[in-house]
Amino acid sequence: IGVCLTDPAEFCSSAVELYEALSKPLVEVSLLSVKLALMMGPGPLCYCYSFFFAAGCWTRFAGPSIATMTTGVADAEAELLALHSHLVEYAEEVALMGGGAAEAEALHASLAAAAGRTSQLQLQRFGSDSLDGYVLRHLGILAAFTAMLPAVVRAAPGGADPTEYFLTSLHLLVHVGMACKDLVLSHKTAATASAHARRVLALLTSLEPAHAEAANGHGAAKKG
Repeated sequence: IGVCLTDPAEFCSSAVELYEALSKPLVEVSLLSVKLALMMGPGPLCYCYSFFFAAGCWTRFAGPSIATMTTGVADAEAELLALHSHLVEYAEEVALMGGGAAEAEALHASLAAAAGRTSQLQLQRFGSDSLDGYVLRHLGILAAFTAMLPAVVRAAPGGADPTEYFLTSLHLLVHVGMACKDLVLSHKTAATASAHARRVLALLTSLEPAHAEAANGHGAAKKG
């Protein structure tokens, strides 16, 4: 009974969250893109989007995933803990058989592997925090300025101040980037909603025989 009550409620909540996570960024990207296309022109806007897409792909694929490296660190630490627990449990047997040197070598190798993976994870995080912000922000500003340069030279559409025009366009581009980030992060919400949907589907499948049996019994009672 608890599953029948909680699973549909969780599915409804996750479906609403997924709708919010997808609809708001999509509307923002569409409206802001139209506005930017009118201000900059379709060609320069496509150049800006291409740069941000290429920079985002580079920061994603230039190094290993943070999640993958974190999993590797956890696996190395688990292996080290397992070796230590094994040694503690069979300390007398190891001493009796003279296997202290072999056990110590295995522990040192496991410790070195865990330390190495931890160092790699820390370096990756440092490089990601440093380069991601630099590439996507500072170089992005240069790319946006280069793409908007023809309109800036023409003193912007409508005779507006070029500096004000550039800053307004850059502000809109930042909002587009934030909306795209929300879209990328929505895959977690989609995964949660998909898991709840599978649970609800399994629940409905398991309840179908009982529902059919109840319907047949009701029909037989009416005939009787």
